[in-house]
Amino acid sequence: MKLEFRQEYLSITTFNPVELESLTVLTGVNGSGKSQLLDAIANKSVAITECDSLNIVHFNYETFKLENESSFNAQSISTEKENAWSYFTENIKPSLTSWKTNLR
Repeated sequence: MKLEFRQEYLSITTFNPVELESLTVLTGVNGSGKSQLLDAIANKSVAITECDSLNIVHFNYETFKLENESSFNAQSISTEKENAWSYFTENIKPSLTSWKTNLR
């Protein structure tokens, strides 16, 4: 399969044809053009030759979020931290002190 430029799309102006394997994974830093390339393929500005059908799947952090997973913000993370520390100081720390005393 080959990835071939057809027409300009956003920041994609031109490129030489690129040979692709049957499974291709796009990775890169934010803003490097991964989504633009996929969008360009979807709207035929960039073509993949010798390919019967395209199955383009966009993944981002929201894709991997469970349906019943609550969202976190700075306040809820801070509350979780405080609750964990409180549990430690009330339930775990006293038994650690007891063990330390018994070792002497």
